[in-house]
Amino acid sequence: MISYLKGNPIEVIKNTNNRVILVLEVNEVGYELQIPSKLGREISQEKLETIQVFTHLQIKDDQQILYGFSTTAERDLFRQLISVSGIGAQSAIALIDTLGLEELVQAIVTANIRILSRTPGIGKKTAEKNCLRIENQTITMDKTSRSNCHLFFCHAILRNFRRYSDDLIRPRLY
Repeated sequence: MISYLKGNPIEVIKNTNNRVILVLEVNEVGYELQIPSKLGREISQEKLETIQVFTHLQIKDDQQILYGFSTTAERDLFRQLISVSGIGAQSAIALIDTLGLEELVQAIVTANIRILSRTPGIGKKTAEKNCLRIENQTITMDKTSRSNCHLFFCHAILRNFRRYSDDLIRPRLY
């Protein structure tokens, strides 16, 4: 619904739930966006006057949450992750924030549980379950062999990202 917002960052707040909120003023309207902590640090350190934040709007029964990302690639990866059963918005943001785009996609491609479990709130068992869920989702999307499931999922991610930047992610497929 809202692809991006461009405006003045007013405040970056870290609340009690370890969520980082950006208050962005656009045409005299203040928007609250939940953002990765890495983006919050960049905004705080650089003291930028105008920024562009790519958004994803999540509507639930009792609330609407606007998520913000520094690139369209981050936002698209977030959308891919939350489409997997069992991966919520907080886990997806934590994965993106902790690992970054390239390392996260590599971990998904290779089903690297050790790397995925470095993310706060995601232990070894949760990482294993999420890898299986990603694999199961790709099986329903494409009737390929089990060994190609992770490649199919990551191919879909990479296909979307290459639209924005050819040199953003260079996967090492073994």
